[in-house]
Amino acid sequence: MTVLIVTDNQHGLPGEIIKSLGNIFEVPLHSFYKGNELSNLSQEAIYGIIEGELAKKQRGEKAELPTTSGPSLGEFIKAYEKASVNSKEIIGIFISSNLSETFLAAQQAATIFLEINKGCKIEIIDSRAVVGGTGLLVLLAARMAKEGKSLEQIKKAVTESINHLSLFAVLDSLTCFIEGGRGKKHFLSLYEGAEKISKLLRIKVVISLSNGEVKPAGRTKALEKKENLIKFIKESAERRKENVTQLIVQYATEKDTIEAKFLLNIAKGVFPGVECFMTQVSTALGVHTGPGALVLVAKTK
Repeated sequence: MTVLIVTDNQHGLPGEIIKSLGNIFEVPLHSFYKGNELSNLSQEAIYGIIEGELAKKQRGEKAELPTTSGPSLGEFIKAYEKASVNSKEIIGIFISSNLSETFLAAQQAATIFLEINKGCKIEIIDSRAVVGGTGLLVLLAARMAKEGKSLEQIKKAVTESINHLSLFAVLDSLTCFIEGGRGKKHFLSLYEGAEKISKLLRIKVVISLSNGEVKPAGRTKALEKKENLIKFIKESAERRKENVTQLIVQYATEKDTIEAKFLLNIAKGVFPGVECFMTQVSTALGVHTGPGALVLVAKTK
């Protein structure tokens, strides 16, 4: 029986890959501004709102940054229902449970769905990752499903691959990250100092993903951030004594595409023959990274 995949839409895989595979079903993460959902706005328009609110904060004015929420139980159930039309075996792979309630909601919705659809089987996996990290796991699952692998085989491979992901990112500002609640645990103590240093010396904080949590990884000069992202990925692979097999470069706004392309070209030179993708950070995640974010995700083997 062919296995189908359900995931949230922050995965960072190119749209053409999703379309060509045809076995991935998405549930939406939501963004809100002053009580209104932003689903009808373009990503650039949403980043424009964020930039406007950040400018207010810099002027000392009252500001209200956009917020996010996960999919509803109904949206998960609808995705499971849609997938179950073509298969009775479904695997769900979702954003780290340390960063979002999405994983818990996916489990709850699966329980409700299976009470009504007893002939179906759903396995839910906490990716312990975000953006392209989740995406590379989804891609692995979708390709294995296309090859006819069983639900148990796919679950095992995806679970084992979680520990072979590395994610490093440079944010222009930590403000969205801190105020969105994603960085309070590890970043709040150095937030004010980091912001002041960033403005004065053009030094940015590098963040990493470790065991499903985002943590500080170091600092970089703004002009050297692309090279340093590569350096962090390379060092991570060397510590594991593994080779990089896949890379995803992600950027925030259209203005960041030039830097993202440079980063992609550098990565291709350092890791020749590696499968590479370049995509824009989803709107819901962009609310937390803010404009100017540059992300590099790698999978090793």
